[in-house]
Amino acid sequence: MIDTPARALTASERQRRRAPVVNGLLIGGAVVAFSAVGIQVLNLGMTARTHMSMAVAEPVATSFSRPDIIDRNGRLLATDVEAPSLFADPAILLDRDEVVEKLTTVLPGLDQNDLRAQLADKTRRFVWIRRGLSPKTAQKIHDLGLPGLAFRRELQPHLTVAFRERRHRSIGRKARPDGLAMPLE
Repeated sequence: MIDTPARALTASERQRRRAPVVNGLLIGGAVVAFSAVGIQVLNLGMTARTHMSMAVAEPVATSFSRPDIIDRNGRLLATDVEAPSLFADPAILLDRDEVVEKLTTVLPGLDQNDLRAQLADKTRRFVWIRRGLSPKTAQKIHDLGLPGLAFRRELQPHLTVAFRERRHRSIGRKARPDGLAMPLE
C-alpha cells in the first residue's frame, strides 16, 4: 500500500467543518440556560405562600445621619437631632373626622380640609401629617389614643447659636439682616 500524502486543509475548509460544532454548542448552552430559568420560574409559581408580610413603618436603614459641621476651632456649628414625625394609615383609621378634630387641638396650624381629603382615600397606606415634632407635642398626640396614627423617628438638621452668629459676621464685609454679606463701601 502506498501512502498518499494528506492534503492540507485550507482555512476556509477548517472553518466550514467547525461551524456545525460551534453552532451546536451555542444552541445547546442556550437550551440549558433557558431550561434552568424555566424550572426556577415554575418552582416559584408552584410554591404555596403561607403568609405575606408588609411593613409600613419599618425604616430602610438604621441611620442616615450626616457628619457634624464644625469650624476650624472645633466648635460645633450644625448637627442632626432625632425628632418624631407623625403619619397616618387611612386604611385603618376608624373615624377621620374625629382624628382631624383632635389633631387640630394639638396642632393648631393644621389645614383641616386638606387633611380630611388625604385621609378619605382608603387605598392609601401612608399620609404625612407633620414632620419634626417636639417630644412634648408628640406625647400629647400619643395621649389622644387615636388608632391609625404612628410616629417615625427622623433626623432633622439643627443649627447651633454659633452658626447663627457666624452668618451675620464677615471679615471685611458688612452683614445684612438676612445673613448675606455685602462689600464695604
